[in-house]
Parts: sequence; structure tokens; C-alpha cells
Amino acid sequence: MYAADMENNMQKLQYNMNQFSKYLTSVQDGTKSFEDVKEGIEAIKYDLYLINNSIDELQPPNNLVTLHNIVKDGCNAYI
Repeated sequence: MYAADMENNMQKLQYNMNQFSKYLTSVQDGTKSFEDVKEGIEAIKYDLYLINNSIDELQPPNNLVTLHNIVKDGCNAYI
């Protein structure tokens, strides 16, 4: 169960980072302003908090504690 839950969290994390990258690129290339993407970025931030909370609720097996903490730290860094 842990592996499936963590995989789901990692997929959500990757999706949100892809969306963030698209927003950033659209601002950098001038097709959108920051105001245009601000709401989407706030939604990503909210999703990242939910993902972080979900990760906190999981109890990793002993052999996955280090990986678990790396993913959690990565999520916090994105927030």
C-alpha cells in the first residue's frame, strides 16, 4: 500500500512541476503575464501542500525511509 500511495504522490508532484514549468515558460516567452498565470500557480502551491500532507501521513518501510524523506524534501523545496 505504501508504494502505491507514494507513487501516486510522486505522479501528482511531477504533474504539478510540469504545469509550473509551462506557466514559467509562457511568462518568459511573453505569451502570458504573471497575472495571467498567478491563479494557476496558487493552485499548484495548494496541491503541493496537499501532497506534502499526504506524504507526512505515510509510514515508509525501513528500507525506503531515505527515499521517502528525499521526496518530502523535494516537495517542500517546490513549495
